[in-house]
Amino acid sequence: MSKMIGKPVHVTWVDSMQTPGWQTAHKDANLICESVGFLADKNKKRIKLYMNSSSHCKGDYIEIPRIAVKKMRYLK
Repeated sequence: MSKMIGKPVHVTWVDSMQTPGWQTAHKDANLICESVGFLADKNKKRIKLYMNSSSHCKGDYIEIPRIAVKKMRYLK
């Protein structure tokens, strides 16, 4: 396990998008998202962030596919 697991991080990533019905062709919307959380796990396929952490347990988490991650930086 990496020494950086459990550290706070800021992640910039591209979200998925769906539009209902037939659409005129257009450029990608590039839904850029940002998340801040505690790094729970990372591997070649995904990163997992806990949104909350206490001395006894962890809170909600998000898993982001690595292919969607544009940037991840560790916070102090």
